[in-house]
Amino acid sequence: MFFGIFATFKKGTSFQSAGEEGHAKEIMRNHYPAFQDVHIMIFVGFGFLMCFLKSHNWSSIGYNYLLACWSIQITILWGHFWRQVMKYYDNPNHEFEMIELTTETILEAEFGAASVLITMGAILGKCSLVQLFGMANINVFFYTLNRYIVFSIYKTTDIGEAMTIHSFGAYFGVATSWFFRPSVAKADK
Repeated sequence: MFFGIFATFKKGTSFQSAGEEGHAKEIMRNHYPAFQDVHIMIFVGFGFLMCFLKSHNWSSIGYNYLLACWSIQITILWGHFWRQVMKYYDNPNHEFEMIELTTETILEAEFGAASVLITMGAILGKCSLVQLFGMANINVFFYTLNRYIVFSIYKTTDIGEAMTIHSFGAYFGVATSWFFRPSVAKADK
């Protein structure tokens, strides 16, 4: 519903765009290989990495797919939300801009999903699927804020996005696992 209301495809991103076919091919040549690599890492790499628990091996792969799909969608929404909030903060007369869905936008959203899946690795087997979805929502909310602060305010260069994806996901996972007490998890069937 939110994508139907707030999102649009950027002009010139399809091969059928009149007069902008070269621009679309340039975008696909530059960003699509990276998109493919990250996409396979998210769904295949993390999917089979999460099957380390003996009693959750196949359900972990399913949880990974569900959380990755959900996280990609809400990362696009929350990332755009933070950009709009900061633009409004700089200029109170700023008008709302639609989300432009591009290969770059989806690639950035998959980085958000990677952060969620890193956190999931810390608490897998200690919580239910509903709790994982709640954790994903909170994680993406703060991940997108952290990403905006790191790249837009501090203007840092983050090779491989180690600060924004890996460190944030790991520390968020440690903080989240504190809420799922091991003694309570052991008693739960």
